[in-house]
Amino acid sequence: MTADVVLAVVVAAAVTVAVGVAHGPGARPPDALAYSLALAIGVVMLGRRRWPVGILVATVILLFTYYFLGYPGIQPAIPLAAAVYSTAASGRLASSWLIAGWALVSSAFMFTFHLREPFLQVVNDTVDETALLVVVILLAQVSLNRQQRLAEAQARIAKAETDRERETARRVSDERLHIARDVHDIVAHTISAIAIQAGFVQERLGDDAPDAKRAAGEIRAAAREAMTELKALLGLLRNDHSSDPVPVPGLDQLDQLISVTRAAGLEVSASLSLGPEPLSAAVELTVYRIVQEALTNTVRHARAGRVTVSAHRGHGVVTVEVVDNGRGGRHVQLDRFGHVRSGHGLIGMTERAHMLGGTLAAGPTAAGGFRVYASLPLPED
Repeated sequence: MTADVVLAVVVAAAVTVAVGVAHGPGARPPDALAYSLALAIGVVMLGRRRWPVGILVATVILLFTYYFLGYPGIQPAIPLAAAVYSTAASGRLASSWLIAGWALVSSAFMFTFHLREPFLQVVNDTVDETALLVVVILLAQVSLNRQQRLAEAQARIAKAETDRERETARRVSDERLHIARDVHDIVAHTISAIAIQAGFVQERLGDDAPDAKRAAGEIRAAAREAMTELKALLGLLRNDHSSDPVPVPGLDQLDQLISVTRAAGLEVSASLSLGPEPLSAAVELTVYRIVQEALTNTVRHARAGRVTVSAHRGHGVVTVEVVDNGRGGRHVQLDRFGHVRSGHGLIGMTERAHMLGGTLAAGPTAAGGFRVYASLPLPED
């Protein structure tokens, strides 16, 4: 709005000066009405953004009103330039060309026949005025093209950001689905064991303990019903009708995972001290998935030569750490809080740690490598 006010003041001042210095044979001396028309041409520029074509037409009408009243002739490009530019810059190129051309031709006839100015002088002035307005329209077209390219670039950036967010949401959803499947298989295994043990107890109980035998039967039936519901849920999660069990990886497969990483050309140092007591299947699965994802990222992105894998149990938690000496940490993007902008793999690892009430941190090391550290609580400890 400030720019429009400044432009209106500049246009009003320019037209007022042009009226003040104009002269012509037999012309009516400029008076208050002439200067009022000059000021009006500037004032109407305040609406140029909202009604560009209407403001151009209004400027032409005010200009020709000035001519018809017999005041000394002023060159039309002075009052028309700003209105023509605004019309062309708004995308109404045809209207700007048409109205500007009509105004120039009409003003030439007005100067020749109404104001009685020399024909050759009128032709010469008209050529100059035409060149000036053509330059104005071309400048407006260049500005319009630049704005359109900028808008297209912003639209592409917005679309890319939207696509990235959708892809991130899809991958997070896939990872959560994978987690749900793994958890389901763990729960299904536990419920299956409960059903088997309840059946064994029911068969061993004699008729002298009918209440206990009935309770064991109810436990067995409830376990079977839960198994049926879990299988149906698994079918929905997999979006198929397969009933084949999905093997749940655990700590016993870490050696195979490390061997595969070594086969990819990395030197892997492993330190695993998780104690003699078995861990829950959920914790084992989470440890395996975090190590798997961290090693996968190291092989794909870090350009590392060595990686250290450690997993330890103590003080009621299992800690997992994977550190490489690659160059991936040097190119990690940080947010304004200094945190790593999570990729899809980090999001999946973090989701798994949070499911168990744990935490996961990832970021570059001082040497330029990358470190993934997770802490998983063990309620049973």
